Amino acid sequence: MNDIEQVQNVAISNFRRWSIFACCILVGLTNDVSGGVLNLAIAPMTKDLSLSQTDAQTVLTIGRLLFGAFIIAGGVLGDLYGRRRVLVIGAGGVVLASLLAATAQSSGMLVTARFLDGIANAAIAPLAVAILISVFPPADQAKIVGIFLGFTGLGVALGPLGVGVLLEAFGWRAGFAGPLILAIIGGLGILFLAPASPPPEKGLQFDYPGAAASVIGLLGIVFGIIELNNGISFKLLFSLAIGVAGLAFFVWWEGRVREPLLDIKLFSNRTFASALLAGFTMGLISGGVLLPLLYFIQKTQETNLIGAVVRILPMVVAAVLFSPIVGNLVEKWGARRVIVSGLGAVALASLGFSFIQPRTPYALILILLVIFGAGNIAILAPVMDTILNCLPPEKSGSASAINTAATQIGGAIGVASLTSIFLLAGRNAYFEKLEPTGLSREKIAEINKLLKQTQESLTTGLQTIPDSVRDQFNDATQFAFAIGINRIFALTCILCLICGIFVLLGMKSQSQQKSKIQ
Repeated sequence: MNDIEQVQNVAISNFRRWSIFACCILVGLTNDVSGGVLNLAIAPMTKDLSLSQTDAQTVLTIGRLLFGAFIIAGGVLGDLYGRRRVLVIGAGGVVLASLLAATAQSSGMLVTARFLDGIANAAIAPLAVAILISVFPPADQAKIVGIFLGFTGLGVALGPLGVGVLLEAFGWRAGFAGPLILAIIGGLGILFLAPASPPPEKGLQFDYPGAAASVIGLLGIVFGIIELNNGISFKLLFSLAIGVAGLAFFVWWEGRVREPLLDIKLFSNRTFASALLAGFTMGLISGGVLLPLLYFIQKTQETNLIGAVVRILPMVVAAVLFSPIVGNLVEKWGARRVIVSGLGAVALASLGFSFIQPRTPYALILILLVIFGAGNIAILAPVMDTILNCLPPEKSGSASAINTAATQIGGAIGVASLTSIFLLAGRNAYFEKLEPTGLSREKIAEINKLLKQTQESLTTGLQTIPDSVRDQFNDATQFAFAIGINRIFALTCILCLICGIFVLLGMKSQSQQKSKIQ
């Protein structure tokens, strides 16, 4: 913290500090609440706007992807042009994106809204933390950041429930009122309450070519993953080729530019690289399993959307409640042992989910969710601590942004890949389960369409569905969702075990973590 910020710090009253704190909490939740709207409303969105499967996955993915791709750029822009100014512009972008999504009449409008939302939130996330730290005395900063993370986690846990109520009562378009209201209140509060940032260092320049290359590369890779749903095609290969070329240029450029967006030399530190890999892996897993879990619980537990959200909430609440314990364990055991233990817990929960069936009692599912949530925070918290300790204090903001970018990009790839695996495995299992009926796949698809109509109207289609196969269709649906869940969690179990090996071999032990990247 420089002299100007220290003078501003002394002049700020406690009431104003805590008011800024509250505004940072609100505006910092816009990304998670916006993502929650999508996860809960993707089915009615798909129906109302006639989205294809590829369109739906693009809508789910692009905001998270751009958030991860631009978050480092957002921090640098804040340093160049003022944190308060850039954050308020980002909040305005969220407001515009929410309005555009709520009034979308086509897939193009919805994708554009998500595109804007991702970039806008990339300006908010790193700068909300930077502004928060700048207004509290240095001695209180560690405590304040901990409180901030606790409140944010609680908001993430309860946010989907509030969004679910809005969706059930007013439809999917009303869900976007959540991030809109948060952005307005939080953004205006920071505009009028937060102090202006000091002038930037002379000669500091923004890495535009690096930012462009990273976005092109990541978009190409993720769009290629989405295209796997349609089989091998020229479009898929072209997207992957563009993605690989973009990322290759990004790495080459960042190693040569004077003010890089991302210092490639950071990855020469094995502890830093291993911790970042763990954060990326957990982002991929947690981002990829949420939507399939919602589908599975809603179908097999025979509950509505809000009921499914309530049943998943223990996973997030467990992470919030376990976070103070994680801090103590890191001090006692060291980050490496805690991260490996967290990966082991997530692997254990994933192994349990890989065997669940449609009739599995919710009590067992609850236990698995709690283990998964506790393992999640046991990975992410020490990963952040390790990355911060690998860098000198003056680069802590960049370290935080790099960590967040890794988890968000992992989440984007997880949504694209694990959801695809879930749907593909479920679709194949559905038809295989109904093979004994002797019906062709075309006839099965026709009856399945009638069953969906029946759910909307008690008189439509009932008489055309043979009594002898109606129950089999219902059983096949639940069986398909269970198989899809089994497949993706078997994969996440393997990913955790592989990542755990890399962390054990790559990260230094607690006694060895002395050096920092200069």
